[in-house]
Amino acid sequence: MPENITDKEMDLRDFIDVIIRRKKTIIAVFLAIVALAAGISFLMPKVYEVSMVMEPGALKFTAQGKDVFFDSAKSIEAKIMSEVFNPGIIRALNLMPDEANLKFKVLQPKYSDLVKVSLVLREDKVDVGLKILKQLFVEVSGSYKEILEYYQKLKEQEIAVISNDIEGKKNLIKLNAEKNKILEARENALLAEIKEVKDNSEKMLAQRKALLSSESQTDNVTSLLFLNVIQQNIGDYNRLSDQLTDLKVQRESISINSDNMAKDIDNLQIKIEEKKLEKANIRNINLTHEPEVSDKPVAPKKVQNMAIGIILGIFTGVFIAFFQDFWEASQKTR
Repeated sequence: MPENITDKEMDLRDFIDVIIRRKKTIIAVFLAIVALAAGISFLMPKVYEVSMVMEPGALKFTAQGKDVFFDSAKSIEAKIMSEVFNPGIIRALNLMPDEANLKFKVLQPKYSDLVKVSLVLREDKVDVGLKILKQLFVEVSGSYKEILEYYQKLKEQEIAVISNDIEGKKNLIKLNAEKNKILEARENALLAEIKEVKDNSEKMLAQRKALLSSESQTDNVTSLLFLNVIQQNIGDYNRLSDQLTDLKVQRESISINSDNMAKDIDNLQIKIEEKKLEKANIRNINLTHEPEVSDKPVAPKKVQNMAIGIILGIFTGVFIAFFQDFWEASQKTR
């Protein structure tokens, strides 16, 4: 056990001894690699991210106020990554060959239905990148134009059907008003007839009473005639009263029908407003964040490169020192 500890101590002593003896080599290699990493970091051109954020087009809102999209963020991402919009962008912007290599990076932020599209470009190309992203948005939104028009026309048709229903009910209300005018005129005529019959009956009753109370002998035939006329008047009065009642029932029914249709029209008007709102909520894909350039370069990452250079310099320096020591030792043993 003590022998193993001694061996380990000797190995560690040898390791330290090599580092001390070859410290100049280690420092030289370390400084060379760090200088190389620093040179590369400072000589590399600055690279910026140009990005925008889009939201899929929506058909309507749910009862919970959430959008119902006519295409998903994943589908939009797949279309962009499959480069289906690239030819249109190149034609519209007349891009040069070195600018036509469109390598879009597409991300979907967590817990959202948004689509982030970005390009990583040199500092001198960021203006072109902004134009490319704007044209990409034009191409993507243009691809949904027919779908958008289809759903909007569908809502317009629904509104037209409801509007026709409203016009039909308004015409029926007008027709009912005309019917009520006719019935009202007939009702007034019946009231006049009833009054005439009533007045005639009262007159006949008064004459009969006068005849019966007179001292002169009343003719039985005359009395019977009075009774017949009075009974006929009573029959006419009852018949006319029944007709008047029927007319009032008809007029009331027509008025109730018109009132119900007026309420239906109010409800249909509300439906039209709802449909108009639904139509207004049908929207194409839209930009939630306009194309913009990152505030700081995304590359080169100078601090990261320097850290890698330092670590690599140390390990490489130590490796070369041990290799040099091993090489010299092997040469002496020959």
